[in-house]
Amino acid sequence: VGQSNACLRYIGTLAGLYPDNPVQRVLVDELLDSVEDMIHMMSPSIKEKDKDKKKQARLKLMEADKLPYWLNKFEKRLEENEKRGFDNGYFVGNGVTIADLKFYYQIANILSGNLDHIDGDKLVKPCPRIANFAKIINSLDGVKKFKSEFSSQQKQYKEKKASSFYQKGKSMYGTIN
Repeated sequence: VGQSNACLRYIGTLAGLYPDNPVQRVLVDELLDSVEDMIHMMSPSIKEKDKDKKKQARLKLMEADKLPYWLNKFEKRLEENEKRGFDNGYFVGNGVTIADLKFYYQIANILSGNLDHIDGDKLVKPCPRIANFAKIINSLDGVKKFKSEFSSQQKQYKEKKASSFYQKGKSMYGTIN
């Protein structure tokens, strides 16, 4: 399976992170596609090699109709989920979904400071639900464990002590009938 969202749906189904309820599924799918749209908008600035062009592309992303527009849309999705009676700070329902994890990866990248000329704090300031969402996901034990293991692996890789890593877990296979 070669498409990231298809992979996420499959893994999410196996792991219980993709809802059974069809309405919640379509809301998750909508968020996955919206994150892809935001990624598509950001990608040219990430791939750009020329420093001046990269800076201009990143500054353009800070304009109202670019990243602020998208983050406002995601902020509204969090608010809508609250209005549906779900108060745990996630995008769909009261539990973590693949949409939450995909968005988290992107907002963590924006807030990381690794994207020169992107002021993540300025972007998130008018979005208190997104700021809270990032804190909620950061506080999850599984995320903490992953970050710790990943950091250790990065260190080993940079020190040239390892070039590949194996993550133990359950083997789960699907069948095509």
